[in-house]
Parts: sequence; structure tokens; C-alpha cells
Amino acid sequence: MECCTCVAGKVNPTALGWSDGIHSVLLLELVRTTDGRPIFGAFRSRFRLGNAATNVLLNRDLNVDPNMLQAVDSSGLVQITHRAIGAAWVRVKNEVSNPPVQGENTDWSSWMTFNSSVVNMPWRVAPFSNHGTRYVTAQYWADYSAAYFVHGSLQV
Repeated sequence: MECCTCVAGKVNPTALGWSDGIHSVLLLELVRTTDGRPIFGAFRSRFRLGNAATNVLLNRDLNVDPNMLQAVDSSGLVQITHRAIGAAWVRVKNEVSNPPVQGENTDWSSWMTFNSSVVNMPWRVAPFSNHGTRYVTAQYWADYSAAYFVHGSLQV
């Protein structure tokens, strides 16, 4: 917990060293208004910091990422680049390839702890011996919601 003084009612999160992600602020009953009156009760607020042009948690319109998947080798190993700074959990699934690949696994993975500092994650899609497009969906849990989805594709 960090304590700070507001200047003219404003706090500069960057000056406090806060990183991109989801943060919360708690004002206790001890806080007084600018004219010295006490507030009626504790106040809690959550807010998000970051670049809305690149983070799905700040802009849900970023649900398709053309740079999400990069091939690692021809066996179907890919690297997923996540753009969800502030998420706590992630799960991933392969969507049906085009054309479909026999025996392709399209089940969701288990939820995994998401570390925003590790944006690249290995993942396996259908082998590249069958040419076509591979589709992957990542779902993120952040701030008590799992409503953040990003879809990516890779032509092989």
C-alpha cells in the first residue's frame, strides 16, 4: 500500500512509479474534503493504466490481433504474443483450422496464471504439414471479469 498526497485533487500515477495494468485506490474515513469535512465512509476505486491502442483490457475492440501468432517450427509450435497487461489469468484454445485437420484439439486449456512481463508464450497448433490457416483464441481474466478475448491466425 502506498500513501500519497494529492496536489489540487490530482495524482500522477506515472510519477508514483505505477506500471501499466489495473490498480485500485482506497480512501479511508480519515480523509477530509478540501474544506475540512470528513468523508461519509471509505471509498474504493479501480482504474487502468496503459496504451489503449495495444492492450485488450483497455480497449475490447482489439479482439483480433494479426500479430498474435508466430511460427516457431513446422511441427505446429507457435509463439503467442499477448497484449493484455494487467490480466491475472489466461486460457487458450485452437479453433478449427481451414481446411480442418484430422484429430485437431479445439478444447480450452486450463486457466494459467498470467504474468504480464512474459508476453510471449509457446503453444501448439495442428502440424504445418497440412497447409491452411491456424486460428487461436486467448481469453483473459482481469478485474473480476473473463470477458476479454483475442483471436489470432497464422497462414501456413
